[in-house]
Formats: sequence, structure tokens, C-alpha cells
Amino acid sequence: MTPSNICTAILLIAITCTGHVKAYLLPKEEIVWRQGMPIERAIQQLKERVSEALQQNTALQNPPVDVFPQFFRDMALIGRTTGRSAAYPLTGLEWNAWYAGEIARMRAHRQAYYRTVDEIHNEAAAMNPDRRQGRSSAISSLVAG
Repeated sequence: MTPSNICTAILLIAITCTGHVKAYLLPKEEIVWRQGMPIERAIQQLKERVSEALQQNTALQNPPVDVFPQFFRDMALIGRTTGRSAAYPLTGLEWNAWYAGEIARMRAHRQAYYRTVDEIHNEAAAMNPDRRQGRSSAISSLVAG
């Protein structure tokens, strides 16, 4: 199996496992970027393409605005927009797989944030009432004084 076939297989598995991103799926053959195309232009075209999907389905949420340049930064990090791999265009298949992973990352980050807030709240609620009162008294005396 060639490296490009392995990459394609991994991308297909990632897409299959993340059915919740169908609204942002581009046709897998669609060219997102090709060598020589300014990245800024590719970012703008990708934004427009996702915007079209949002207009067709108003139940969707706008993706964070930084995902579009981040996609190209990540592709540059793995050598897809530079070096030998740049000869092969970035396609909808790569966007679809990357964005599915990005949604999973954002969801995990949000869940970790909510767990932390919940833990802090539970710890505060479990504090000894006298101790809580002591802190609020100290704060009150600082504010009054």
C-alpha cells in the first residue's frame, strides 16, 4: 500500500466514524487547494463553500472562524502544501476528515471545561459552612474597611 492510499484509508475511516459532520462535507473530489494557489484565496473559497452548506440547512451552527486558516496550517505542518506532497491538490476528502477530527477535539475540550467547572462548583458546595462564612466575612470586612 502506498502512503497516499494509507492516508486515504485513514481519512475514510475518520469520516465514517463521524457522521455528525455531514453538513460540512464537501464532495471528496472537490479541489480545496492546488499548488500555486494563494492560501488566502483557498481559505476564502472554503469559507464560501461552508457558508453555502449553512444556507441550505439553517439548523447547522457556524463553525469557529479560525478553523479555515487552521486547516491550512495543519496541512502545512504535515507537508501537504509544501514539498513533494504539494504537487497533489488538497481535496474535499481531506477537509472532511480534518474537520471531523476538529469537531471531536472541540467537543472534548468543551466537555473537559464543563467537568472542571462542575468539580470546582462541587468542591465549593462541599466546603464547611463555617469556612465559607469566614471567607465571606473576611471579604465583607475588606470591602467595608
